[in-house]
Amino acid sequence: MAWSSQPLLYLKGWVLYDVRCGALRNTRFISDLFIALASKRETRLATRKAIKTTVPVMRMAHPLAFTGFLRSIGAPVDSSFRRARLPLLCEDPNSYVPVHRVWSFFDDMTARESEALGWEAGRWAHENMLEQGLMRRLETAPTLGRALQDFAVLATAENTHIRLGMTTCDKDVLFWVHNAFDADTPGYHVAQSYSLEVMLAVLRHFVGASWIPEEVGIEALSVPERARAMLPGTWIRAGQKVGYIRFPRVFLSLPPDRKWPSGPDAGNDETTLPIAASLNFSESLGLVLETYLSEGCPSAEKVAALVGTSSRTLKRRLEREGLSYSDLVDRVRYNLARRMLQDSDVKMIEISYALGYSDPSHFARGFRRMTGVSPSDYRHERCG
Repeated sequence: MAWSSQPLLYLKGWVLYDVRCGALRNTRFISDLFIALASKRETRLATRKAIKTTVPVMRMAHPLAFTGFLRSIGAPVDSSFRRARLPLLCEDPNSYVPVHRVWSFFDDMTARESEALGWEAGRWAHENMLEQGLMRRLETAPTLGRALQDFAVLATAENTHIRLGMTTCDKDVLFWVHNAFDADTPGYHVAQSYSLEVMLAVLRHFVGASWIPEEVGIEALSVPERARAMLPGTWIRAGQKVGYIRFPRVFLSLPPDRKWPSGPDAGNDETTLPIAASLNFSESLGLVLETYLSEGCPSAEKVAALVGTSSRTLKRRLEREGLSYSDLVDRVRYNLARRMLQDSDVKMIEISYALGYSDPSHFARGFRRMTGVSPSDYRHERCG
């Protein structure tokens, strides 16, 4: 029985998985394989390099999905959001926040509410948010196989340090997920179970809404009873090298089982989202800065703490790109102002607050300093 590793996508900075596996006597145990990076040492080095060259960020849609689910069951979330240093005022699902801040929130709420929170929030997100968002971006895929390839591309816009892949063997496929962090990082396993539920939603668009996989693997060492109840009849295998869903290989040629969702988009509209491989340090840091601007322009020290580094290191990394922190703030403010000024319905005071200014006159002076024209003149010249 010959296994082959078929990564859905190769991106610069990714380390692709390979499979080393001999013949297996019982196909019931086809996932008894050793999936690993070239070596543990290379895994650590690749992870450190990836995290050093860019800030790990996640789209705000996912912590909003968790808060949506938690509020639907009456759980308080604001205090946990504050402890994780997530922006309470941001409700834009296309904004970006540091991954480890989101995971800290996941870990905190899991300890307070349910050990199966990742599974439950993932299911809720599919039914209430991602159904009309992420899934609609797969609507042109004619088959499941193509949808999984597209999903791998989209995943890097959702979380810059996530890896998806597909490993095939004769009649079966493992659709797997892995994050470029140590598995003992707080929130890691919660995030993985959430991802598996989203992956399952993609599969069900082609296989059928009621389809239950025969086998699911997780890296966590135990399986919540609630997760077993949500996937009746599924063998959920703990302690695996990656998270995965196993399904028959013949499914790859299936067309969509039902029409793709229509109606208002849940945040994944026609906006072009960044792809992990294209981001450098200042660009990924700028995504975080833009999200927090509405709470007042944060200092370099605060931003460094948000992304888990020191202000000295942050300054040094920006200098490598020929930037200072004030240069980055100006760039982020200009880009955001330019986008908002294109909408004539957005008032100047709204733009001022979104850019972290306490007074519209400060915004006007800052914009004129950067562009040489007033915001009103810019809007008139560019937008008519």
